[in-house]
Amino acid sequence: MKYFDRFKSIFVILSFALIVAFPYYATIFKFDENLVGAEEKVDLIFKNIDDYIMQNFPGRTLIVNTKNRFLYETFDISPNSSITKVKDNLFAIETLNYYYHGLYNISDVEVRALVRKLEKFNDYCKKNDKKLLIITTPTKPRYYDGPMPIVDYIISNNQDDSYDTDGLRSYDVFRDELKKTDIYFFDTIETIDNNKNKYLKGNIPLFYKGAHHWSNYKARLVSFELHDYMRDVMGLKIPHMGVVASKSDIAMSPDSDLFDVLNLGIKSHDDYYTVTDKMLKYESDNLNYIIRGGSFMTGLVLVPITAGYNDTVLMSNKLVFYNNYNNQEEFETYEELEDRIGLIDKIRNADVFIFEVHEINVYNATFGFLDYILEHMEEI
Repeated sequence: MKYFDRFKSIFVILSFALIVAFPYYATIFKFDENLVGAEEKVDLIFKNIDDYIMQNFPGRTLIVNTKNRFLYETFDISPNSSITKVKDNLFAIETLNYYYHGLYNISDVEVRALVRKLEKFNDYCKKNDKKLLIITTPTKPRYYDGPMPIVDYIISNNQDDSYDTDGLRSYDVFRDELKKTDIYFFDTIETIDNNKNKYLKGNIPLFYKGAHHWSNYKARLVSFELHDYMRDVMGLKIPHMGVVASKSDIAMSPDSDLFDVLNLGIKSHDDYYTVTDKMLKYESDNLNYIIRGGSFMTGLVLVPITAGYNDTVLMSNKLVFYNNYNNQEEFETYEELEDRIGLIDKIRNADVFIFEVHEINVYNATFGFLDYILEHMEEI
């Protein structure tokens, strides 16, 4: 049995070596002449080995997954330079640089200028029987309990000597300034911090080890408090939602999103849970919503509570959903959306505006949408 185990180990190692080395001897022995790849070929050098394999070998996805898993499991090396590993937890390096090194911060002067713009738009909303809601969302490192590595700095959008707020991050200044206004503001970070037993404990984590986004289930729990805020404070009629979680061997997006990026093909050392949204009670005043934010916004169950016989537009990063969420398209500029869906008319007819601001993204809050609105105030 001992000899068999040794033979098995040698066989596995040799098999892996043959798989990784295939592009090299395939080129030497002309095995790759009839293989189809991308139009623009990459040179066969070590730093491009992933791209070369993906272009030149049938079953290439399996090979890349195998190589990535070997590097990750054996040497704690992430094949993706934007992701790092800490005790089986995967982190997007940009979030570590923000949380621990201050990158992506802007000066308190710039944050206050942003809030003044929001106040100007909020004044327009109040005069025209509309409502503006700001939602802030968290980074994963904020809720990681343990030492973090020193990571290389990446290019910052704006890092200069004007950022001097006694160690506060842009989010802290943004939150404090918003609270001085009469803008509707729901802070999911404060919600989590005020009830840590509910959000940070239990079988289902707030952030899975292999995920950059918050888990579907815990994001849903946060969303129910958001819904209460929208009903009780803003006076909106929206459906009452519930959620059921069930254990699963497969992680639904985004609960394994960093692992998906790495193409590891394995689960992330967690028990996964799928979630099913339940409509508990339907009530709606069929208002038109304009919603702008990023990927963290999708966990807040905004689609079922804003859907109906109305003209809601949801923009998440570079995707736009409209026509009661029946249409989904990519876009690059708001001018492009004006030509395609009549964006200014939709802004003019909207009853509620919701802007989600991820704490790392205060420097680019609303992705330029607020500036677009203010530039077209005469038209709306």
